[in-house]
Amino acid sequence: MQLNFPDELISHQYSGQPEPTVDWLFNGFKINSFDSKFKHTAQFATMHNNQSVTIFQIKDIHEDHFGDYTCKVANNLGNIEKTVHLSGKPGPPALLVRDNQLSWTVQSVEPISEYKLHYRLAQEDTWKNHKIFKSDRSNQDEEMWTHSIPLNFLDPNTDYELQLSARNTLGWGSLARNYVSYKSSSDLKPESNKMTGAGDANVASVSSSADWLRTAIPLFLLVVVLL
Repeated sequence: MQLNFPDELISHQYSGQPEPTVDWLFNGFKINSFDSKFKHTAQFATMHNNQSVTIFQIKDIHEDHFGDYTCKVANNLGNIEKTVHLSGKPGPPALLVRDNQLSWTVQSVEPISEYKLHYRLAQEDTWKNHKIFKSDRSNQDEEMWTHSIPLNFLDPNTDYELQLSARNTLGWGSLARNYVSYKSSSDLKPESNKMTGAGDANVASVSSSADWLRTAIPLFLLVVVLL
C-alpha cells in the first residue's frame, strides 16, 4: 500500500545528574540502526532551555513503522521511560454539540472515507446503536477533517451520550477521548428511522467552518518532558 506520510520527528526533553544515557525502543526492543526497517531513521541530540533533547527521525514512513516508540533515559540513580504510539489511522475526534448539531474534527494524513457515530441513552453501559456518515473532501484542511450533522434522528426531549470514530484506508481510528452528553430539544423534528438498532445510514454531510475545530493537537510532532 502506498502511503503519503510526512517524515516523523519524535523528540523527548530530559535532564539529570549524572548525565543520563538515552536508548530508543520499538515495541519493547532496542532499535538497531542496521535493521532494514530502520535504515531511513536517525537519532540525534540538541539543547533547548538548558536541557537535553533527544530526537528520533523516521523518513519514508510505511506501515512497518507503526507501533510504540519508547525513549528510555537512565543513569546510576534510576531510569524513566516515555512511550508514544505512531499510527496511520485517524486520531481521536474532538466533539462539540451546539444547537442540535454535532460537529467534530479529526486528524488523518490518509483520506477519511466515513465516520461512525455511536449513540445511547444516558446512563446506559453499552453502545447499542450507530450510524455511518460519509466524509466530504470539501471539509478537509490539509491533515484536518471536519464534519457536522443534524441530530434530528434522535427522539425529542431525551438525554443521550454520543461517541465517534473515523475510518481511512488503514482502518478505524480511535474513539473520541470523551463522549459528549446531549439533551434533545422538545421541538426536535425526528427522522422516520429513529433508534432502530445498530444499523448503518448514509447521511449527506453538512460542512462546518467553526474555528474551534482548528485546535486539535498535531499527531505527528510529539514532545514529552522527562524530568
